[in-house]
Amino acid sequence: MTKKIFLVIIFIVFTINILPQAYSVTTVPNPKSADANAFVSNPNRIISQATESELNSMLQELEAHNKSEVAVVVLNSIGNEDIFDFGVKLFEHWGIGKKKSDNGLLVLFVLDQRQVRFEVGYGLEGVLPDAICKRIQMDYMIPHFKSGDYDQGLLHGVSKTAEYIRGEVFDDEYLSLNKAFNFKLSNLILPILMFVIAMFFLADKQKKIKNDSLLKFNSERYSAMKTATNQINLLMILLSFLMPFIVAFTDLWSFLGGWSVVLTPLMAIPTNRIAKTMSNKFRRQVPACSKCGDKMTLLSEKNDDKYLTLSQVYEEKIKSVDYDVFLCDSCGLTVINEYKGKVDYRECPSCKTRDFVQTDSKIIKRPSYVHTGLKTIVFHCAFCGFQNEQSVVIPKLSNSSSSSWGGGSSGGSSSGSFGGGRSGGGGATSRW
Repeated sequence: MTKKIFLVIIFIVFTINILPQAYSVTTVPNPKSADANAFVSNPNRIISQATESELNSMLQELEAHNKSEVAVVVLNSIGNEDIFDFGVKLFEHWGIGKKKSDNGLLVLFVLDQRQVRFEVGYGLEGVLPDAICKRIQMDYMIPHFKSGDYDQGLLHGVSKTAEYIRGEVFDDEYLSLNKAFNFKLSNLILPILMFVIAMFFLADKQKKIKNDSLLKFNSERYSAMKTATNQINLLMILLSFLMPFIVAFTDLWSFLGGWSVVLTPLMAIPTNRIAKTMSNKFRRQVPACSKCGDKMTLLSEKNDDKYLTLSQVYEEKIKSVDYDVFLCDSCGLTVINEYKGKVDYRECPSCKTRDFVQTDSKIIKRPSYVHTGLKTIVFHCAFCGFQNEQSVVIPKLSNSSSSSWGGGSSGGSSSGSFGGGRSGGGGATSRW
């Protein structure tokens, strides 16, 4: 029995030693707790003592040069936690960088996830944008990590990063970026492709709207085309936002170039003009007279006023509504189509003119952390003079926003190790 218990204990101890320890933010050893001149936390001895000493010397010189603080953390495991979230929390917990300048950087290496993360403070985001962080990782670190040489990967990566922070990189990287912005024909591939896709989408929508038997009136077809325009605009905005990251973090940068990233969003201008022309074509399409069958005539803005009411003329004047008037020269029948303009205006409950707008707001009772408040909103119609007051409840005050940064700043400065800086949320993550 005693022998079995002994074997179980040995097995447990052996298992604990074999399995990698998963660190939490609070259990990662702070290098400055033991030595004020230390910047490297290497509790699992993944890198050699010589490399750790060389990194500490390099980062000590950097801090003496321009007060920047760079922490290098080399861990076996952080469990199932996301490296991005872990990096932000650790950065804030230690307060890397000086408090007023936020000039800190965290280089986080996690072996079991095979990932390296750069977490950049606000003050260094100008010299270490996301694209540069990614390039340093991919060019100077990942090749060494893939071959299992973690020492050289960290030495080369941190050394190149320090050059950027000191402002010593003026040749290869900057020249490659400048070269990427030298215009060449390949820069037009992405913008033209975006424009062609947008035109194909709009042309297809135009054809479907034209052949849709359910859309019988100009206003319905116009509205459907406007919806299609909004859809393609949303798609172009999304792609324009994602494209710089896709191009910068892949090999497409050298081929497509920086100008493609600049020109692609500008394709929204001609796309919108063409889409507007398509929409107006539906709006101004001349219908056949429902009474005699002859073609009707679209009247000009100057000539259509005589067929509108005083209320409608006033709405056109303040641009709350725009009216298209079609006249049949044969039988005198008129068709009036209405298109809403400025969204600030509502329909007046009294005269039905779209000129009911908020003119004043009065706080009757201010809200507190315990009770809701009350305010009165005044609406007025300038056309008929009608005025109405509406009471609106103001929600209770919330103190959640006042403490949103409390945890991060106090956590970083509590250890007294680094300078109390904050993360800017920028940086990059790479796998191998």
